[in-house]
Amino acid sequence: MDNSPDRPIPSHVVSTDKATWLSYTKDLWKYRSLIKVLAYRDWKVKYAQTALGVTWSLLQPLVTLLIFVFFFQQVIDLSKSISYPYAVFAFSGLICWQYFSFHVNQGGASLIHATELIKKVYFPKLIVPLSKTLSGLADMGAALVALAVIMIFTRSFPGGASWPCLWR
Repeated sequence: MDNSPDRPIPSHVVSTDKATWLSYTKDLWKYRSLIKVLAYRDWKVKYAQTALGVTWSLLQPLVTLLIFVFFFQQVIDLSKSISYPYAVFAFSGLICWQYFSFHVNQGGASLIHATELIKKVYFPKLIVPLSKTLSGLADMGAALVALAVIMIFTRSFPGGASWPCLWR
C-alpha cells in the first residue's frame, strides 16, 4: 500500500467494525437526498404509464371501501355494532392496512431490485426500503384527504366532536 502524500485520501472508508445506531443514523442523514431522489423515482415510475395516473392512488382504496361497505354493512350488517358510520370506520383501518401491506411486500423486493446499485456505490442499505416508505406516504396522504372528505360528508369526527362552523 502506497502512503505517499501525492495519493488522494478516500472520502469514505468502509470499515468492518460493528456500527452503532448513532453512526448509522448519521449515515442515513448524510444520504437523505438519495432517499428523496429514489422515492421520487419510485413514485414517478409507478404512475408514468397508467391512464389514470395519480388518480389511481385515490381510486384503489375507494373501490376497496365500496366493497367493504357493501359486504359488511349490507350483507352482514355490522353497522349496528358501532356508533359511527361504517365507511369512516372501515376506511381508516383500510388506509393503514394498505400502507403496511404495500411496504411489507415492497420492502424486501426493493433490495433485490436495487442489487446493481448496491454493488456499485456505497450507501446505507436501509435507504432503499426507506425510499419505498416515503413514496408510499404520498399515496397514504391522498387517502387521508379522502378520509377527511368522507368524515365531513358523514359528519363524524374523532371523539364524537362536531364542528358546527362547517355546516353553516
